[in-house]
Amino acid sequence: MPGSDSSGASARWLALPSGSDVARSLADQDPNVGVLRASERIQKLTRAVDVLVARDFLVHEDAAILDDLEVYLASLESEVKKAETQSEELRGKCALLRPGQRRSVAGESAEVSALWCEYGESMTRLVLRHSARLVELESALAAAAAAAAETTERKSPTPGPLPPPPVLRPSTAASTAGAAAAAAAVDVPGTRTPPSKAPQTAA
Repeated sequence: MPGSDSSGASARWLALPSGSDVARSLADQDPNVGVLRASERIQKLTRAVDVLVARDFLVHEDAAILDDLEVYLASLESEVKKAETQSEELRGKCALLRPGQRRSVAGESAEVSALWCEYGESMTRLVLRHSARLVELESALAAAAAAAAETTERKSPTPGPLPPPPVLRPSTAASTAGAAAAAAAVDVPGTRTPPSKAPQTAA
């Protein structure tokens, strides 16, 4: 029957594999496709591991930075507390002092304060007077030392250049040698020189 033939043909047509199925089957048969898919999976895993490592690094760095900040803030708080304590101590000491009145504080001797009130002005004047006198004496001593140095330089003559050595001529050398021989023939104490014979005259 023609109806049954057409229905059977359509069923066979639907039973044929599609193009994508054919391509997938061919790809499954190629070994390079498997290697490519494995490399893609490896790349995805590598990127995921890199992201995790970077996130862990940032977390640890944040913790280290926070620790450093906490230490720095703790040191600042301790310094602020020390400054506040010192300020309170100074404020308490200043509260004990009033304008025009001098009161003894810790570490001050009442006897020394009384002596200073009695003799402080005269001691200050004496110190200033002796300091001025010391400055005058130092300047006078420096002037005297400079004058003595100038006098010494004037008295000591400056040595001039030495004369050149004399040049001996041949005749002068011969006369010098004769004089040396004559000096050697002079009688020396303790030695005798044979008497020279006087020339005899004919009778």
